Amino acid sequence: MNTSKKIVINGLVAGLYAAITILLSDFAFGPFQIRPAEALTVLPLLLPYTWIGLTIGCAIANLFSVAGWIDVIFGSMLTLIAALITMYVGKKFKKTYLKLILGLASPILINAFGLPIMFYLSKLFPTYSIAVALSLLLSETLNVCVFGIPLYFVVEKRIKEKMLV
Repeated sequence: MNTSKKIVINGLVAGLYAAITILLSDFAFGPFQIRPAEALTVLPLLLPYTWIGLTIGCAIANLFSVAGWIDVIFGSMLTLIAALITMYVGKKFKKTYLKLILGLASPILINAFGLPIMFYLSKLFPTYSIAVALSLLLSETLNVCVFGIPLYFVVEKRIKEKMLV
């Protein structure tokens, strides 16, 4: 795929992630996050270069976070780490079911156990809370799986049809 297509796709990913999250900002931030944009975290499994768009989109969306600047930096860093791991999984594993399970696990686990640290650092919570981590584990699992699995198969089909390469 040529560089211009990659730039356009990353722009779309960043714009979609930011727009969806900002539109749902009343529900997208906090210990239980309704953030359908997290479905986009499956993209690096199939389109490895989309880690860039995910990270930029997350940073833009996090400008609206109640945690402030720390979410822009720390939350976006968590997204970057999860996206890079997802990209690695996508390159390393060929079996769809294994690739999908491991690829979905990285944003779920990294956000569920990393975001409570950010909440603590930003003074939203006085201590690291396992209850908050479990709440995020549930909400991230719902966001990534309910919306991400169908997205994965749609994108995979488009790639096989040569519409995205």
